[in-house]
Amino acid sequence: MGSKRKGTGVCDIVKGGRAAVVFLFFAVLGFGAGKAFPQTPPAPAAPDDANTFTFGDQQVGTRSAPQAIHLQNTGITVLVITNIQATANFGETDDCRPAVPVGGHCTVQVTFDPTTTGPLTGTITVTSNAASPPFVFKLNGRGLLTAPEVSPSNLNFGDQSIGNASAPQTVTFTNTGALALSITSLNISTGWKQSNNCLPSVPPKGSCTVQVSFRPGSSGPVNGALTFSEYTTNSPQSVTLSGTGVGPLVRLSPGKLNFSADSVSTTTAAKSVTLSNSGNGALNNLTIATSGDFAQTNDCGGSLGASASCTINITFTPKEQGNRKGTLTLTDNAPDSPQNLRLDGSVGPVAVWLITSSLAFSNQAVGTSSPPVTLGLIAPQALNISSISVTGDNSDDFSLNQDCGNSLAANTACQITLTFTPKAAGARSARVSIADSAANSPQTISLTGTGVSPPAGPTPQQ
Repeated sequence: MGSKRKGTGVCDIVKGGRAAVVFLFFAVLGFGAGKAFPQTPPAPAAPDDANTFTFGDQQVGTRSAPQAIHLQNTGITVLVITNIQATANFGETDDCRPAVPVGGHCTVQVTFDPTTTGPLTGTITVTSNAASPPFVFKLNGRGLLTAPEVSPSNLNFGDQSIGNASAPQTVTFTNTGALALSITSLNISTGWKQSNNCLPSVPPKGSCTVQVSFRPGSSGPVNGALTFSEYTTNSPQSVTLSGTGVGPLVRLSPGKLNFSADSVSTTTAAKSVTLSNSGNGALNNLTIATSGDFAQTNDCGGSLGASASCTINITFTPKEQGNRKGTLTLTDNAPDSPQNLRLDGSVGPVAVWLITSSLAFSNQAVGTSSPPVTLGLIAPQALNISSISVTGDNSDDFSLNQDCGNSLAANTACQITLTFTPKAAGARSARVSIADSAANSPQTISLTGTGVSPPAGPTPQQ
């Protein structure tokens, strides 16, 4: 065990199984000729991890098996034990008082006597005529109550429509003990709902109830549990829950659609949405509609059987330029009706291309016409043309012919032919204005020319 060292206390702790045993050895103080016996023995010492006793779980109102502390006086004076004190929820008996003779030993039996539930801590303090402070042992354990009664142990709700709550069924929780029982948690699985009058505690010999209802979110068998947790000997207690979800479940794939149109009033190619009934009941009273600049056709009919699917084809015909939004809407007998799918469309016109943005005619005698000049208009995307005209101060001095018509298909071109016939001498100007569905509408071509007075003499023949 402990070795004797002059003027030094030694502690050795032995723990095993339920009853840990602590040996305290009080060291011998040396003395010689002319020296008196010391009046008090030195204090014992122990490593920090050796002075903790754990009792584990113990039912409230009962006493645990004892754990022992053995003290031996190896000093040269009587070891006087003035007090051995255990804090609440712990007790002790000993044969150490009033004193331990030189070479003698005694035992302190420590027990756990919980008066309440939950984790409990305490100490036992040995006070003696040693010179240093009292020796303190740390104690811990957990107080538990008698197991409650939970009835029934399982609930079966049978078939229940998806998304709809069943009538409630009752679970009764009875506290069979003589103390109030605190419930630390009450949990229920997804798919079930509960309401109760059990929290925060149930009085002695009292009971409470939990109302449980089944609201399946999917089809097929569903299993779960209602769980009570508290400081009792068999915590937690569980009630098994079971039921079957019955009904249609709508799935739309993909979850949204994006369209891009070449121009206003142009209908895009169709895009498909798959409507699936992943439930175990028929999807009935089905109607399908679109909003905004979108249209649909489908092969679904008015109903869709369990595990069946159908196709909805959607097209986009923009009425205006820019971003356009709409919705595919389904109404039916599924619990989440109506179901909506987002539709986005955009009209992305690009600028039309002109061969030139300006045209300057050579000097031209007043009253005579220049040779015609032809310019090109190119449409990278489908183009609607509202008008092509000559405007400006001297618009009458310029004439225009074109073969563009009211529209151009994507990646096609048309021609605009211009002639200058000045009505007067001097600088003359005008412009061609093209109004269409392109992003850079209206496009303009500036026109300039100079009228020259004819020389004296006969008028030139045309």
